[in-house]
Amino acid sequence: MARKRMSLEERFWKEAKPGDKDSCWEWMGAKTPAGYGHINWNSTHYYTHRLSWMIHNGKIPKGMEVCHHCDNPGCVNPAHLFLGTHRDNMRDRDKKKRGIFSNPKFKGIIVHVRGEKSPVAKLTDRQVKEIRMLYARGGWSYPKLAKRYKVSEQTIYRLITLKSRA
Repeated sequence: MARKRMSLEERFWKEAKPGDKDSCWEWMGAKTPAGYGHINWNSTHYYTHRLSWMIHNGKIPKGMEVCHHCDNPGCVNPAHLFLGTHRDNMRDRDKKKRGIFSNPKFKGIIVHVRGEKSPVAKLTDRQVKEIRMLYARGGWSYPKLAKRYKVSEQTIYRLITLKSRA
């Protein structure tokens, strides 16, 4: 006897923990390290807050993101979700002082900066120029430079290929 395949919506409700409209409905299934619920169904990956929006409100318009009023990434309560552009989502994040730049260690900085001015920079602008110069002269590999400057090989690769700016 063949087993009936569960629909995407049935799969969603199997892991969603609904409550009243004011409280967060916590996703009980798999979550990303950042706390967002997710499922794979029919070889497609879905974030559960987006899936909740689609179940309750229909299609998400192109270019729009599903944001949380409650600021709880594991919440799938449709009353706590709203549509916004990426810019809207980032403004909401900054207003709520979420993310790396809201960490008290970084004294409430909420603007995104590059190079040594970034609170998470591991290299100075001078070191970046030095790395590029040493690599251009030859004799210095990514692993050798990474070891010398105590950063990952991927960081060195990005600096050399200009995928990361100083």
